[in-house]
Amino acid sequence: MPRVPVVVPPEQKERWSDYAEGHSEVDNVSDLVRTSVELYIAQEGDEDGWSEEELDTIIEYLDSIESRTNTTQAILEDFRAESPDTESLEEYITYQRASIQQVVKETIQEELSGEE
Repeated sequence: MPRVPVVVPPEQKERWSDYAEGHSEVDNVSDLVRTSVELYIAQEGDEDGWSEEELDTIIEYLDSIESRTNTTQAILEDFRAESPDTESLEEYITYQRASIQQVVKETIQEELSGEE
């Protein structure tokens, strides 16, 4: 396997060595450098920094939100279609009030005519 020599200050090499020893996902400093370079290259091709799996999860979540929003919108539209407007309600109340007044008037008249 070809080698790529890298010159770094002693403090940086120490920091890299400490990291490699403390993290089981890399075997040693060389593995840390290889892994880091590959991740850097992979991220350059993916400018937004999201992995394919992360993007799929986000898209699924957004689809779910869109579905819920569409359902809510449909429910609201049905509610608006079935709900009378203010003018219709006022007409209905006026009609009902007149009907009740008529029934009360007739009932009183019947009671008065029955007393005679």
